[in-house]
Amino acid sequence: MYIVKNFSAIYSSFISTMLIKYINKGVIYLKQQYLEMGNRIKLRRKELKIKQNELAELLDISNNHMSSIETGKQKPSMDTFIKICENLKVTPDYLLLGCMH
Repeated sequence: MYIVKNFSAIYSSFISTMLIKYINKGVIYLKQQYLEMGNRIKLRRKELKIKQNELAELLDISNNHMSSIETGKQKPSMDTFIKICENLKVTPDYLLLGCMH
């Protein structure tokens, strides 16, 4: 009986550890996606010769928030995301996935 109880505890611990690793990988993946999106925003903004504070003003957000979006530290709201696409003349696909359709 001890072996079964011990196995149960070990198995439970293993599942918990794997679940935490899986969740952490998901969080890391999302952070990477936001970082890549921010890089694409910054690249496109520079291609259009728009300064960061100018874009922030067009979007009606603070320059600090715009900077945080470009560095992947914060994500834009849906409204801000749509405005970014419109002002940078790109599709959501480009910002999210890096491809233009």
